Amino acid sequence: MLRGVWETAGPPLGCTLLMLLMFCVGLMGNCKQLELHLETLQEAWDGHRLLTHALCAPSAHLLLLSLLILLLLGWQLEERLGTLCYLHLSCLCTLCCATLYLLLSWLLPSPTVPASGCLATQLALLTAQGTALPPPLGRRLAPLLPFGILVTAQILCPVSPLLLHICGIISGLISRCGLLSRLELSAPRKRALEGSLPFRCLASAPLLRFIPCRDRGAVLPETDPRAGERPPLSYAYISQSVLLTDAPWGGGSAHSWPLAGDIGTPAPSLLGGPAALEEELLRIGIRASLREYEEEEERARVAASQELRLQKSSVSALRLQQLERMGFPTGPAVVALAATGKVERAVSLLVEGQVGGDVLVASEKQVTK
Repeated sequence: MLRGVWETAGPPLGCTLLMLLMFCVGLMGNCKQLELHLETLQEAWDGHRLLTHALCAPSAHLLLLSLLILLLLGWQLEERLGTLCYLHLSCLCTLCCATLYLLLSWLLPSPTVPASGCLATQLALLTAQGTALPPPLGRRLAPLLPFGILVTAQILCPVSPLLLHICGIISGLISRCGLLSRLELSAPRKRALEGSLPFRCLASAPLLRFIPCRDRGAVLPETDPRAGERPPLSYAYISQSVLLTDAPWGGGSAHSWPLAGDIGTPAPSLLGGPAALEEELLRIGIRASLREYEEEEERARVAASQELRLQKSSVSALRLQQLERMGFPTGPAVVALAATGKVERAVSLLVEGQVGGDVLVASEKQVTK
């Protein structure tokens, strides 16, 4: 599990910082100033205990267990959520755990012991975002994983704060139901924070990776083991939309192109990167415009060739001669006579301009040919 993380330019930044802080506080060995209890929140400046209690552990066994969970599962969650989202969700779960712990401590008749440790926050994260873990952990073991860790913690350290760990699981369920969604960062806020100076400095930290946050629903879980052989998702999506048109590509037919989803047969121009793809799309658009212009010209030629053809023999030659002597053209005069049958009505149509001039009149010899 850790091999894939190390091969991608180092460990994630968020989990690494948390591990260093927990290790340093564990070396100091004094957790009295960080423990969470009703009696320790008498002054306003003691409010830091709502967050800092997660940095110390009541025993070495719980500290090692928390570091192991961060190493095996926390890194996977940060890979899926992003560094900023992972740290923000960790703070929300820590505050929720501390609030529930203080509330239950106040409601319970028997006094509770001071609580500390990062395990409650990790239980909350695994309960809320356990499905984001890679398979098979994300599918089969996600509902049972927090309870298994809780039992393991009680076996390793019987004096561990059981009430705080139970509050962690409850906090994860609250977050999973969406009750903390109003406190989550919006997409514009995430981009603004990631572009700020402190996070840009963290992103440039050596040997550590600052993972950008991914929008919800933007990344789908990959289940096909052959997914590494496919072209990138953005190229495949654009190429599929292009392949659905009938524009020629490199002289070939659209029906002969391989689909972008076929394994081992990516579209030809997708192998050149974004610049080649943009150039190919521009070329296809120009060809489509030229083809549309040629089709319009062809329709105009067909419409011009479908002119009205009439024969002189279809009307009276005497009446036609009368209209021609009046100065009316032969074509419109034939149409007017064919429509009315009388000279007076034909004259009124011609005078009012109700007969067009684009009429082709054929004689009998032309027709018999």
